[in-house]
Amino acid sequence: MFEWIVQNIATIVISIILIGLMVLAIRRIRKNAKKGGCGGGCAGCTGCAFSQHQNDESNDITD
Repeated sequence: MFEWIVQNIATIVISIILIGLMVLAIRRIRKNAKKGGCGGGCAGCTGCAFSQHQNDESNDITD
């Protein structure tokens, strides 16, 4: 068992770092979503550039 750990230490360390980064990213997304910030979905976001562009085009058509 110890030999396997020694042979794979780089993979183990990189995996732990990546898992930690994923946890931090998920926490940040959830925190921003609770505050009303961007949760990553632009479809319902009024601050999104794409959403704003769509709203401008729809306003031009109705004017």
